[in-house]
Amino acid sequence: MLTDAEYLQVAFGATDIATRIIRETTDIVRYLKGDRDEVTPTDYAVEQAGRAYLAEHAPGTGFLGEEEGAVLPDAPLTWVLDPVDGTVNYGHGLPVYGTSLALVRGRRPVVGVIDLPTVPARYWAVAGGGAFR
Repeated sequence: MLTDAEYLQVAFGATDIATRIIRETTDIVRYLKGDRDEVTPTDYAVEQAGRAYLAEHAPGTGFLGEEEGAVLPDAPLTWVLDPVDGTVNYGHGLPVYGTSLALVRGRRPVVGVIDLPTVPARYWAVAGGGAFR
C-alpha cells in the first residue's frame, strides 16, 4: 500500500494523461446519455486510460468511473473518476470543464485532484494535509 503522498503523485499522473487526451482531441462528437446528459468519445478514452494507469500504478485499488462503472468495488481504497467533468460545456466548445479524480477509503476522501486544462489550473488535496492550487 502506498502513502497518501504517493497516491497523490499517482493521481497527478492520471490527470496528466486525461489532460493530454482532452487537449489532443479535435473532433468532438456528442451523444445523449439518458434524457438530458451528454457523453463524448473523449469521456470514454479518458476513463479507459485513467483506469489502466491507476491499475498499474496503484494495484489493488478499486475504480469507479462515471461512464463504465466499477472494478474491484470491495477494495479498501477506490478511485472515483469523472473523466470530463462538464461534458456539455466541453462538447459545445465552452472552456469550463475538467477532470475530477478522488481516492476514497470507505466513504472518506483521501486524495482529490481537479484539473482544468483550458484555464490551466490544477487543484488538489490530501486528507489532513490541506488543499492547494
